[in-house]
Amino acid sequence: MKLDIFEYHSFCSTDYLGNPAGVCFVEKLNDIQMQIIATKNNFSETAFISRLPKSNEFRIRFFTPNIEIDLCGHATVAAARFLFENYEINKVTFHANKTQLLCNIQENEVSLLLPKQSIRKSNPTTEIQNVLGSECIDFYETEIHYIGVMKSFKSLINWKNDFYNSGPYEKDQLILTSENKDYDYALRMFGSKKLGVIEDPVTGSAQPPLFEYWSQIKNKSKYLTAYQASHEGGILKVSNNIKGIHIKGEVKLIKNFIQNI
Repeated sequence: MKLDIFEYHSFCSTDYLGNPAGVCFVEKLNDIQMQIIATKNNFSETAFISRLPKSNEFRIRFFTPNIEIDLCGHATVAAARFLFENYEINKVTFHANKTQLLCNIQENEVSLLLPKQSIRKSNPTTEIQNVLGSECIDFYETEIHYIGVMKSFKSLINWKNDFYNSGPYEKDQLILTSENKDYDYALRMFGSKKLGVIEDPVTGSAQPPLFEYWSQIKNKSKYLTAYQASHEGGILKVSNNIKGIHIKGEVKLIKNFIQNI
C-alpha cells in the first residue's frame, strides 16, 4: 500500500525551523499500520486524520515513533494547515482520543484551542532531582508532565542530562523552562524512551501548564510569547480565554512524499 505523507513544520518563523510533523489523510488503516508509518517517518509525531459525517469535523490520532499518544499540538496545527491548503477549510474541529481540538487558519498562522492544565508544586524524587540537576530551582507536576524551572536561560540551554535513557519514571515528558530576555519564557521538552522522542523541537501541548505558571510570575493574565530553545527552535503565541488556552504560530508545508507499508 502506498500513502501520501505531508511534512509540515509547525511554530516556525524566518529565524527558526519549528517542529516537523507528518500528516496522513486516511479512511481505513489499522493501529499497526499507523504505527508502522509513524515509525518510518521518525517525526516526533505523525497525525492521521479521517473525515466524520459532520462537515468540517475530523477524527485525529497521534503516533510517535514508538506509541500512540492522546494529544499533540504541533501535529494538530499541521493537520489544520493541510485541510486548509487541500480542502479550503479554515475552521476545523478535531476529535482526538480524549478531547475536541478547535483550529482556525488565517494566512500562514494556525491557532489551536487546548484545554487548560493545572500544575501542582511538588518535591522531586531523588532520581528526578539527579536528572534535573543543581540549576533547577523549582519543580511542578501535571497529570502527564514533570516541569523544572531553571535558574537562568543559560542553564536551560546548557542542560545536558539524560532523561531519555534514565528511569523509567511515572511520567514520560519532562519540560524545562526559564525566563528569556526576548520572550515571556523559554522552554525545552524531553521525552522518555517509551515515547521514542529524545527532545521535541517545539511543543504546543506544553503551553497550557506553562501559561498557568508564567502568567502568575509575569502578572500577565491574557497573552504570553514563548520561545522553544531546541536546536530547530520555534515561537509560540499563547493566550488565555474562558474556553481554554490558545496557541498560535506559523505552519509551513515542507514536502510531500510517498510511504510504503
